[in-house]
Amino acid sequence: MKNAELLFIDNPNNPKAISLVFKGLLSIDNANEFRDQLLKKIEAYEIFNFEIKEVEMMDLSFYQLLLAAKKTIGLKKKKFNIIMSLPQDRLELFAQVGFDIDF
Repeated sequence: MKNAELLFIDNPNNPKAISLVFKGLLSIDNANEFRDQLLKKIEAYEIFNFEIKEVEMMDLSFYQLLLAAKKTIGLKKKKFNIIMSLPQDRLELFAQVGFDIDF
């Protein structure tokens, strides 16, 4: 298995927008590091496009991280979008823990 990866991709057409791509092992082992990086980006940008793909493993700490990011971004009146390429069982887990967006 490969490690977790978080990529930040600026949008050349909109300097206020950023894409955040999560891959690999998305677990409690890297949740704190991801949180710290996300908090810095939330202050610097207005539009956030999250992409979850090529996931080898994901635990509830990562789901909680996404929920907290969505809430924080919303409270700051910023825009949150997400695209997930996940198996159906993982998408259902998102729904069970309260992630109330369309997949």
